[in-house]
Amino acid sequence: MFELRRLSVLFLMMLAASTTWADTIWSEDFGNDEGVGAVGPTPTITSPSSGKWSVDISGANLTATSDWFRVQNGVFEARDLDGECIWMSQIVHISGYSDVTVSADVSESGDHESTDYIRLYYKLDGGSETIFSTNGDNSDDFTSVAASHSGVNGDSLVIVIRVKNNAGTEYLRFDNITVSGTVVGGNTTVQFLSSSASISESTGTYTVGVSIKNEDATNPTTVNLVLTSSGTATNGSDISTYTSQTLSFSAASSSNEGVAITVTDDSDFE
Repeated sequence: MFELRRLSVLFLMMLAASTTWADTIWSEDFGNDEGVGAVGPTPTITSPSSGKWSVDISGANLTATSDWFRVQNGVFEARDLDGECIWMSQIVHISGYSDVTVSADVSESGDHESTDYIRLYYKLDGGSETIFSTNGDNSDDFTSVAASHSGVNGDSLVIVIRVKNNAGTEYLRFDNITVSGTVVGGNTTVQFLSSSASISESTGTYTVGVSIKNEDATNPTTVNLVLTSSGTATNGSDISTYTSQTLSFSAASSSNEGVAITVTDDSDFE
């Protein structure tokens, strides 16, 4: 008989540290929306085919074709608004997540004044606007910053970005808007289906089964199975030489995975 009890326990110890990260719940990088938004002089407003966001230019005055609040060269850009324009995300549902973070990259170029600004807010569960705690209020010349707010918990949120400038040489931009959080129910963990096994050497192969709990919805989970000691079984003799193997669970998959170990049938009792 071939004893795998210690072998399987040692594998389990290698898997004890789970793979975790924040899930991306919603994001927008404007990669497919070139020219979408508002431009003077009429002005003309176009909406993204995705329906992920909208604009309100009722507080601005876009009087020329060089005045815009739209996607320009892959980022959302405001030029010579002569008033305030507003960008709003669709409703983002976050009820299945905890400690949600909202973030965006913000930048400017040109000679802005203190009355020019780009301000980022979120509205939780249909409530009032709350400004991002990190770099949420940016005015004058600030170059570039990463704006964010963390620890948001609720059922839904909307991101609101308010922008104002007043010259053709002034540009305010934002990009890479992301909502991320931790899936409610705990971190992703993996474990063996059985903590030990005792099998006959004539079996040929033995599959070490691994299960996953609280699987990540958008990212695959990967773990390494490393044999550090084989107990009464000798690696390379009783077991065909085993090296580290990578086991991967697909995103949103709760299916068990496994790694096959080849057992050598010899005349020795172990």
